[in-house]
Amino acid sequence: MPTHLCRGPVEPTNPEIAPFYAKLLHVLKGTGAFRDGTWSQIQPSPAWSDNGTSDGFVAYAWAGEDASRHVVVVNYAGNQGQCRLSLPFPELRGKQVRLTDVMGTEIYDRDGSELVGPGLFIDHAPRHFNVFALQAR
Repeated sequence: MPTHLCRGPVEPTNPEIAPFYAKLLHVLKGTGAFRDGTWSQIQPSPAWSDNGTSDGFVAYAWAGEDASRHVVVVNYAGNQGQCRLSLPFPELRGKQVRLTDVMGTEIYDRDGSELVGPGLFIDHAPRHFNVFALQAR
């Protein structure tokens, strides 16, 4: 596309992906941690010693000034995969933590010490993702 035109071509909305992007934009607008928070990359580690599927994951964390915490994890591989994510939130140690997928329907209650220590266990289908909001309980 020629950049001097300062506009792109008119394209029809793709009805298959439009709801996904509408929800994503809603989550991003409503969550201050994504705009103003501290971002960090999480290095996925193998879920067990001879499992190399952790190489198919990317994960990130955001910590907001309002104490909000979010974790995004994606299995971008074309196969089922498992990994552990050691979360960079030491203040969760000794607390129960609820992980709510704000892009989906999954809700999990986990021990905060495990999330920070060995890490959150993830078992994802190919190209599955979560955008978790974390809440200490």
